[in-house]
Amino acid sequence: MIFLTFFAAAALLLAVCCWIFVRCFVRWPMPHDRVEYPRGGVYSRCWEQLVELVEQLEGEAYEPARILARDGVALHARHYVFHEGAPTHILVHGYRGSYQDMCGCFKIAKELGHNVLLVSQRAHGESGGRVISFGVREQLDCVDWARFIAEKAPDAPIALWGVSMGAATVLMASAAELPSQVAGIIADCPYTSAAAIIRDVCRRNLKLSPALAMPLVRLSAWLYGGFRLSDGDALAAVARARVPILFIHGGVDALVPCAMSRELAAACASRATLVTVPAADHGIAYMTDPAAYTCAVRVFLKAALK
Repeated sequence: MIFLTFFAAAALLLAVCCWIFVRCFVRWPMPHDRVEYPRGGVYSRCWEQLVELVEQLEGEAYEPARILARDGVALHARHYVFHEGAPTHILVHGYRGSYQDMCGCFKIAKELGHNVLLVSQRAHGESGGRVISFGVREQLDCVDWARFIAEKAPDAPIALWGVSMGAATVLMASAAELPSQVAGIIADCPYTSAAAIIRDVCRRNLKLSPALAMPLVRLSAWLYGGFRLSDGDALAAVARARVPILFIHGGVDALVPCAMSRELAAACASRATLVTVPAADHGIAYMTDPAAYTCAVRVFLKAALK
């Protein structure tokens, strides 16, 4: 009887962890690389602007780029070369998003005459893999994309630029052995760590007790994904960063609190600049105030890429 009780409890625990893993970390079916943005929610005030930016992006010619991740996952990106020898921006999108998330960043980079590598993160778009690890594995992919560009243009500077999970990813990569050409990082609405954002969403959005939920989330990632959430720590990474970082965050971000960027900027070992866009919700700071956003990026890049 004791054995049956133990077996039933273990089976229930595994089933709950499997459900959590699928909900949090598994790629959802996406028939194509495009994301249809809803008219409501955070996009209600900027939907037409967003559609226009996406269509401009889709009209640009590019060369497909592919690399193999260190664990064998095939990764895909779009490489836009506007001017030979110009700086390259490696743009990294967010959780369950697509390269289209970076349409505003793409516009700024093109207006500056810079080249762009528009990355599809693992388990997104045309890139392979089924598991999203909130930056744990993605940070190494980012390093490898930087090496890919550094080999193609060894004399040109590189800027890493991410939004949301992509921002956390580039920050986690900031303490890694990046190519010397990487001269700056832009992080738009990043979270401090994988565990911190999941804990915050559990508490604030899902009304779940983090004390009860987080052990199961951690266990699910380890059992079914083979990774530890603790390895996705942007706060620890920026404390060892060696390149300047620009943090941008919406003041009314309802998903990733603006306080996380303040915490990251305060912990940053390299030169850190924090810009807040007061009226912006999550991931739409550029569309909320294009002039202020563009100005902040231009000023930062002028100093970082000189």
